[in-house]
Amino acid sequence: METPFSFWIGFNVAVAVLLVLDLTLLRREVRTPSMLESVVTTLVWVALAVGFGFWLASTLGWEKGSAFFTGYVIEYSLSMDNLFLFVLIFTNFSVAPDQQRRLLFWA
Repeated sequence: METPFSFWIGFNVAVAVLLVLDLTLLRREVRTPSMLESVVTTLVWVALAVGFGFWLASTLGWEKGSAFFTGYVIEYSLSMDNLFLFVLIFTNFSVAPDQQRRLLFWA
């Protein structure tokens, strides 16, 4: 079973729209987010990924859906590793909390 080209076009457009939405419209003010805001944002993105995985499994079969979930869990664990490294780097170089987002945006 081969994935149709139109699916890849739609997927890439959706990812680009969500990325632009997250990096520009949702983050206009420069401030340190609260813990509650961070948790809610994380849960929303994870819920979107889980929803996409279930949609993928229901339309293209469980093999494709499980491949997506496997890749998602691996990438999520690697992003936690990156988060740990960013915390170490920011602490070591004494980067102010209000400058961390700006640095990550351009890094």
